[in-house]
Amino acid sequence: DTACAVGVLAEAYLTYRDIDIETIRDIVQGAPNGYLSPADVARLLDAAKINRVQERVVKSAEDAVKAAELTGYPLVMKVVGPVHKTDVGGVVLDVRNPVQLVKEFERMMKIKDTTAVLLQPMLSGTEIFIGAKREGNFGTQVLCGLESPSGKLADTIAKSYDYYPCKDDFWECFDHVDYSEDIYVG
Repeated sequence: DTACAVGVLAEAYLTYRDIDIETIRDIVQGAPNGYLSPADVARLLDAAKINRVQERVVKSAEDAVKAAELTGYPLVMKVVGPVHKTDVGGVVLDVRNPVQLVKEFERMMKIKDTTAVLLQPMLSGTEIFIGAKREGNFGTQVLCGLESPSGKLADTIAKSYDYYPCKDDFWECFDHVDYSEDIYVG
């Protein structure tokens, strides 16, 4: 078991040794009120060597149409600003043409605290939620899990290791270990 665990850790080190921890730390520590702009999120993901979808941030309907021509349809549109996007109607999926794009852009820019709109290609796959918060004496708390269509953390807790993409690399070493998790609210 120990040899297997060391092997997994060595592989993780070789995979992630180029992560720019200083840049990540600077971005996180410099976040006003914990909010990261799309540009900061992109820098953070790039520093962590996490692949991400192409995105464009636009501030006018004209720029949105030009960006959509470069990105291609269908698109996802998200409001930019210190708001919880799904609570304010700030996410639109499957935008398929310039008429719909302009109509939704104009609606979204009227949402309180919106500063721009982010455009991304519409993709398929498993959607996850990742969030972090610095919490007093507890330090930094990280939350991640499957995301529901509402954009909020799914109301489920993993009942199987199959939910974890790295399970084959790590848990095979510890098949005798009981593992459970839950959400703590306090």
